[in-house]
Amino acid sequence: MRFSRPDLCLCIAWVLIAFAGLQSVCASIDKCQPGKWALTFDDGPDRRNTLDLLIALKRNNVHATFFIVGCNVEENSDILKGIHADGHEVAVHTWNHPDLTTQTDDEIREQINSTMSVIYKTIGVKPTLMRPPYGYTNERVNRIMVELDLEVILWNVDSKDWKHVDMYGENETAWEATKQTMLTYLHKMNPEKDGGISLQHDKHRASVEKLDEIIDAVRKEGYDLSTVTQCISDRGGYSSPTVIRRVYSAS
Repeated sequence: MRFSRPDLCLCIAWVLIAFAGLQSVCASIDKCQPGKWALTFDDGPDRRNTLDLLIALKRNNVHATFFIVGCNVEENSDILKGIHADGHEVAVHTWNHPDLTTQTDDEIREQINSTMSVIYKTIGVKPTLMRPPYGYTNERVNRIMVELDLEVILWNVDSKDWKHVDMYGENETAWEATKQTMLTYLHKMNPEKDGGISLQHDKHRASVEKLDEIIDAVRKEGYDLSTVTQCISDRGGYSSPTVIRRVYSAS
């Protein structure tokens, strides 16, 4: 089949348009739609805190999103099952929390696929969201996530719970500082034009101790609380488990 010059130019134009569309897909997401708020918790499951966190979320009738570290699942598989059973969203936070921008392409895929595999083995779902450790990402990392059918989720509200614990230890001072940090963000936002994705960590007790007060404050400001997927779109948070890709070992 022969193409005329105009037809060939048109084909090239369509390829360039498609490539530009792929580039736009590579952007990270760091906030919800206006008026919506997603609580997110990284680095679990954690034997010390996650179960109490689930109790607090259920008490407040809130569904959150948990970004799971794969190497934590084997010893805490019951907790991951509890997260899923309670209706929370399960997402990927790599196998052992490396800076993905320093990893090779194959190492990045191994980090993600190993975590996807252990999540599927434990609760039978394939997440569609991931969060890079430390929030460190770049175009290369994002392109690999597109290849793996994952959206990159960052945040626009940082509790700095880890920083407060480093400064004060696991005590009331650190817990109160964590809450106040989140409230500072909250009071600068307007639900008519802003949405929030807040960052906390399972392993820090502030995630539990001040959660009731944080949820109450977010609601009083006029936000609806939901999972990340619900706050950025209307679709579900999992895709068909039949599309699980090759699993890499996590040695």
